[in-house]
Amino acid sequence: MKGASSAVEEGVHFESEYLLEGILHRPSKEAARGGVVICHPHPLYGGNMNYHLVSGVARVCAAQGMAALRFNFRGVGGSGGKYAGGIGEVNDVAAALKYLGRQIAPQAPLGLVGYSFGSLVAARYVAEGGKAEALVLIAFALNFKGVNVDDYAGLAQYAGPLLVIAGGRDELGPPEAVEAALNRLGARGEVLVFPEVDHFFGGAAKSAGEAAASFLIQSFEAVVT
Repeated sequence: MKGASSAVEEGVHFESEYLLEGILHRPSKEAARGGVVICHPHPLYGGNMNYHLVSGVARVCAAQGMAALRFNFRGVGGSGGKYAGGIGEVNDVAAALKYLGRQIAPQAPLGLVGYSFGSLVAARYVAEGGKAEALVLIAFALNFKGVNVDDYAGLAQYAGPLLVIAGGRDELGPPEAVEAALNRLGARGEVLVFPEVDHFFGGAAKSAGEAAASFLIQSFEAVVT
């Protein structure tokens, strides 16, 4: 992995159906080698863009030369609107990627990372045909109440690199359930397991962020070469 570079952070706003707030991380001295949008955990359980894993992934990515945007879904913090069950939030992801794409070079690749609820929204965005050069799902919460694996059938058509980072003790996204779902859907992806980690990735957030950043960099290099 490339050596760490200095980065800057700034508060930003952009439009979905509502005005959304976010924090943009970017290298301070060089052009970003790509961009990544990071989606936070469940709004009804206190999830927001400042969750430690979300902010950690953003900072690791920026230190490795990427522009990273973490943002609050509709109805969270200073973002307008209200919770939309993980459906309307897909439009927020599309808006975030569009905004980030305008902040970096026109042909620079864009990736997408989601944690927990954010992983479900990110996966739905891609399954519905949304564009991302790479997709990372952390604690892919397929066992969360109301989740239907078939809603993600479109992942089978996703041709980009896919990494699922799973905790071996995660009851909401156990590795065996994730692998079974990918096989059932015909989706092509890699599952990276942290054996002693539960859904909250306590003590492993930095390692998960580093794994996500490394995967994104490798994926972006494949796009531009």
